[in-house]
This record gives sequence, structure tokens and C-alpha cells, in this order.
Amino acid sequence: MIGLQAGYLLDGKYQLIKPLGKGGEGSVWLALHLRTEQFWAVKMIPKTARRREFHELNMMKQLHHISLPRVIDVLEEDLWICLVMEYIHGYSLETFMSRKKRMTQEQVLDVGLQIGKALCYLHGRKPPVLHLDIKPANVIQRKGGGLVLVDFGSARKAKQGTGGEMRRGTVGFAAPEQYDPALELSQRTDIYGLGAMLY
Repeated sequence: MIGLQAGYLLDGKYQLIKPLGKGGEGSVWLALHLRTEQFWAVKMIPKTARRREFHELNMMKQLHHISLPRVIDVLEEDLWICLVMEYIHGYSLETFMSRKKRMTQEQVLDVGLQIGKALCYLHGRKPPVLHLDIKPANVIQRKGGGLVLVDFGSARKAKQGTGGEMRRGTVGFAAPEQYDPALELSQRTDIYGLGAMLY
């Protein structure tokens, strides 16, 4: 992204250290709060995606669960909307599997239990929140801790009559209704994604 590099200072207090990843809607950077010397993850999304980003920001600020990242600040720069959130120090399940490590049956069941509890929390909100992109790359294993479900770029609140919308998700994990705009998304869409990931 233009203007983004290590050393860039956000709001006079968050200094970008290094990129952590990049997706379709923006990039995520490791940042240091200069006063507290604490590390945070900052999602930088261009203002061209402003409407979708505010949708995500408003949703994320209301979520509080041990298996979800905590959002602590929302900033607006000349070119970006910045979401400052808890930095999850660890590695994704995708990284784990790329190292050709096999998971035991007990480990797989534990993934299902922890992410399942996070989904119960999301789906129990009024209206329910759908993640819509559950996959190994979006599940982070904390160092010395539990699992965290990240990347709510595809998330939305469940509602009636969702036909005709542009759908999000990842091939191989997305439910059939995510490929057909005439079908309705629901909590079952996330359950399918969880099952596909566990498989």
C-alpha cells in the first residue's frame, strides 16, 4: 500500500513495525504503542472500502470472548481506516499443517470445541453474527494458550432475505449457499465451515 512502511506513525502513538499479513480488503501490521511499549495488531483498510470496514468495526467493537480478538481502538487516517486490536502471539492452524504435522484425534476435537464455543457466542447475539470464512488460516493458536478465531472481513449479521448479495468465503470451506446468491445465509453456514475445517 502507498505510504505504508515500517516506522509509519499512526495517531502519534502506534508505530508500524512489520506486516503480518495481507488480504483482499487490506493489510495487517504489527504495531508498537510508544507510551506503553505494548504490541498490537493494526488492520489497515483503504477508504475505498469504507462502508464495508465500518460494518466490520461496529461489529467487532461489540464482541467480547476469549476466542475472539479484542478491539481497543479505531483510527482514521488520510487514506485508511485503522482497526487496532489484540496481537495474538502464535501461529495459525494452516501454518501448523504446512509443517506436515498431524493432529491427534483429541487435538481436532479440542479445535472443534473451542471454535464451536466462539460460534455459539456469535450465533447467540441478537441478531446472530455470522463469520462466513472459517478455515485453518483464520484460527490462531496462542503461545501457551487457547485458539482464537480471527479475520471478520466476511462477517455480517444474520438477517432474512439475503439473496442477491455478493458472497464471501474460501473455496473448500464455504458452504453451498455461499455460492448461490438466491440462498439464505444462516448459522448453519458457519457450522458447515467448521465441519469442513475439522475434516
